[in-house]
Amino acid sequence: MPKDDFLYKLMDFQKIYAFDVTVKSTKKGLPYSIDMVQCTDGEVTRKPLTRNIPMRLDTLNHFHFFAQAASKDTAHIALFSHISAEWNIPIHTQNCILMEVLPPHAYATTDTIPLIAYTPGHQITTEWKGQTMKAIDYCGVRFSKKQPSEWYKAFDLKDYLYFELILSPRKKEAEQ
Repeated sequence: MPKDDFLYKLMDFQKIYAFDVTVKSTKKGLPYSIDMVQCTDGEVTRKPLTRNIPMRLDTLNHFHFFAQAASKDTAHIALFSHISAEWNIPIHTQNCILMEVLPPHAYATTDTIPLIAYTPGHQITTEWKGQTMKAIDYCGVRFSKKQPSEWYKAFDLKDYLYFELILSPRKKEAEQ
């Protein structure tokens, strides 16, 4: 989120979501790649984004993600980091937000790290002041500490996507 109040209000007005995802590492120079993963009705499609671009982690890494619904069935998503890239992705955008993925544990160099997700949240029915109403629960998904690959089954999410950082440690480092 931007720290400047005016910029925050402008982004809110234009329905632009933004996150600065920070990845810290005790090992400098680990090679990595980033994949975009889309889950539609339980079917997973993985798209490597940086496999052919040599990228290495520093001890502090920032990945700036932006998302905006371009239409009811297309999201405009951008990533600015060691690379800059933008995509128009076919996905249902109603109620979707860009949401951080909270880790269930500290990650190791052999883990795949989910960076951010674009999700419609979990549709729930709740009681409020004696009335039954439908609501969207983003916090329950975020704080579940489940991997995004598990969200389809855990929350019945039909169409969402997420970005993963895949570490590619050298064999010697992975054995440590």
